[in-house]
Amino acid sequence: MANLDPIERIGIPPAPVRVGRWHLKSTTRIVAAIGPEATKEKQRLAMARIDPHTRGRTPRSRCSQGFLGLVRGAGGQGLVELILALPVFTILFFGIYEFSRYYSTRLRIRTAVAEATRFAATGNSLADDDTGDPLSRAQSIRTAILRNTSHFGVTSGDISLNPPDGGRPEEIVTVSLDYEYEVAIPVMKKVLGTGVLDFSVATSMRNEPFYP
Repeated sequence: MANLDPIERIGIPPAPVRVGRWHLKSTTRIVAAIGPEATKEKQRLAMARIDPHTRGRTPRSRCSQGFLGLVRGAGGQGLVELILALPVFTILFFGIYEFSRYYSTRLRIRTAVAEATRFAATGNSLADDDTGDPLSRAQSIRTAILRNTSHFGVTSGDISLNPPDGGRPEEIVTVSLDYEYEVAIPVMKKVLGTGVLDFSVATSMRNEPFYP
């Protein structure tokens, strides 16, 4: 008996206690085996067999610890970094979307103005959609633009011609359009400080030697 471990002398198995919910029950068995009259030294030696990371308590999962426990844990740093970076990535994503929409709108309006200017240079005219009567050159140029840009909210008053009648043969004609682009995403309105972006497009071309 002299060579036995102090734990073995009091009847406690030397094997480590299981990890999990049995910690508390194992602790109870150890204390019961020692007896209420046991000395503090024996209790200390008995408790040494318990997992030092749990100290006889049932370890709680991270989910049961709640949000504060998750933040304080090993993964809490990544969670805090995600919360801080999320607004930046959100603004960046919406900014890319809004810029793409703005650039696409401007490109399509510029293409429509260029096509109308090329049409004006030929000296041709269009027919009225309702009556079929031929339109003037100035009206034909505006109609050619509106057919391609009406879904953007462009009106005839946004279009300017110089000369106003479309010009004579071999005269330079300039077609311009003023447009107000409305920002679609409320977040970008706050970032840009305004919900409207103004831009103008213009195309100049020399008329062909047509017969008026």
